[in-house]
Amino acid sequence: MTQYAKTLPCEIELPDDWETRSRTVLPETGYEQRRFPRIACQTGAALRCNATLPAIPRTDTWCRVLVQDISRCGTGFLHSEQLFPDEKGLIVFPDGNQRAIRVMRCQRLGKKCYEVGCQFIAQKSAP
Repeated sequence: MTQYAKTLPCEIELPDDWETRSRTVLPETGYEQRRFPRIACQTGAALRCNATLPAIPRTDTWCRVLVQDISRCGTGFLHSEQLFPDEKGLIVFPDGNQRAIRVMRCQRLGKKCYEVGCQFIAQKSAP
């Protein structure tokens, strides 16, 4: 899967000011409820979103996202499509580690660039 992830199309269009943004310091704000610190990282990953919300149709396809940070409980990444809170999916990191996720927030940064914050969730095992 890790080699496959590198071949996935990446349709993210980074904002013009992307190079000047600081991505090494991750400040904590007063309203955040983080239990564990975020670690900045920049890498590609494979993402598959499930058709979780009935009003939002999703196809069962993989796409490439750009991971910005990770912690014990979640990850933040850039995606070319808008995701909505409570949508679920699966993310596969370059080392082969895969985690089920739930979208917590999504902010538009540009035409085809959304900053998505996700929480890791437990995967249900097959019966």
